[in-house]
Amino acid sequence: MKKIAFFLCAAFFGISLTAQITFETTIGNIDDDGGISIAECSDGGFIISGYTENYYSGYRNIYVVRLNQYGDTLWTHTEGDTYQYCSANSACQTFDQGFIVTGYIYIDDEEMPFLLKLSSDGAKEWIKIYSSFLAKGSGRSVIKTTDSSFVFCGTAESDKSSDKLWNQQVFVAKINNQGEVIWNKTLGNSGVHYAVDVIETSDSNYVVAGMFDTPGEYHDAWAFKVHKTGIPLWNKTYGTDNSLDSFQSVDETSDGGLIFCGTTYQGIIAMNGDVYLVKTNANGNEEWSKTIGGSHDIGGVSVCNTSDNELIIGAESDDYGNGDYDILLIKTDIQGDSLWTRFHGGPLTEYVRSLITTNDGGFAFTGYTRSYGVGGSDVYVVKTNADGLLTSIDDTRNLPQVTISPNPSGGLFSVTSNEPINGFTVYDLNGKIVSEQTFQDNNLKFFNINLQDKPDGLFCITIKSGGNYHSFKVIKKQ
Repeated sequence: MKKIAFFLCAAFFGISLTAQITFETTIGNIDDDGGISIAECSDGGFIISGYTENYYSGYRNIYVVRLNQYGDTLWTHTEGDTYQYCSANSACQTFDQGFIVTGYIYIDDEEMPFLLKLSSDGAKEWIKIYSSFLAKGSGRSVIKTTDSSFVFCGTAESDKSSDKLWNQQVFVAKINNQGEVIWNKTLGNSGVHYAVDVIETSDSNYVVAGMFDTPGEYHDAWAFKVHKTGIPLWNKTYGTDNSLDSFQSVDETSDGGLIFCGTTYQGIIAMNGDVYLVKTNANGNEEWSKTIGGSHDIGGVSVCNTSDNELIIGAESDDYGNGDYDILLIKTDIQGDSLWTRFHGGPLTEYVRSLITTNDGGFAFTGYTRSYGVGGSDVYVVKTNADGLLTSIDDTRNLPQVTISPNPSGGLFSVTSNEPINGFTVYDLNGKIVSEQTFQDNNLKFFNINLQDKPDGLFCITIKSGGNYHSFKVIKKQ
């Protein structure tokens, strides 16, 4: 795990000081891991949902991670060994301080939506597979509602016998706290429909954002609103006749309207996309639309209305930053005009999958990284201040600082820590342990790892120090 945590004391209006914590962390192991959604918890920490893939079997499992406000991992929950291939696409905290998770599970080679209930410490309480009203499908987004229930949405196929490519509907369902269906609604006739994000609006109804596609035509961004009793209220598409448009995110604005974010491609063979912003009134009628782009591909993933009545956008592009793809935070005014852009990432590839505003006025996002961590990819979580930045003020909690040098090395790596080192494990790229040791000396803060008898290549080293785990990629090269 790579983690850097910082503190910022910012003066507001010259009369008060507010502490803003920022951090950057990775979670994962030798396998491919990724974060798909992030939500803030009542204690200021975060719940991350995503996936972890087994290196040997290739199966993908549900992966849920609980972080505290500093980015430290409190617990992880994996689920899915009996299902072979599954993923957690969304999670939120429940009324009893536990968590509700949705995603998909494969049963008999069919994709099925589920809800998983976890306790506050990550123990499974129940899991429900919703085959009663769906032949197959996937849960994409789940929220808790003001009437103490849950609403989730996703893709659906109501006819299991149909294998037609152009036959995919969407569903939205209301669930009680035991996972029992209160009502469900399936929308979409011919064509392929996607439901990606759901929110509860100030009138206690629900808006879903996604995409609608028909064979041989351009696809449109799509949104619909459902009454709290399940009755459809409106259904609208957005975009132009010669573009490929989609929504990935929706939020309510301070005027009671809606802001949607996604990606638009101008032309059916266009290779480079632009961020696509659409502002509507409460009835889904478009008020304005904007695109944000560069000379390369840039896609919009998340949008939030901020506490200062502006917009923050999570995007990804190969036109900015250091690597192949990097993560962008774009701040605009309420009319969609850019105020600033920040990029986050390393020399390889980073993608963002979910962005939120936090209660301290900052921002947090998750996705995955190939630049940092120990696996092929790892869950990537970043918490920034209100300016979209990681601060460089010393961490007053005195977190363990562990270093490994030199890197690359001929095989002898020196490890130092400001707290006692408890032990280490070294993995090769196949996930096999090639060296491991536990130390009894409670004051050991320096030692060497000798890999001189190992073949040249990349190794992953996990160090336990001060009750924390620190992971590094090292290169052994003669």
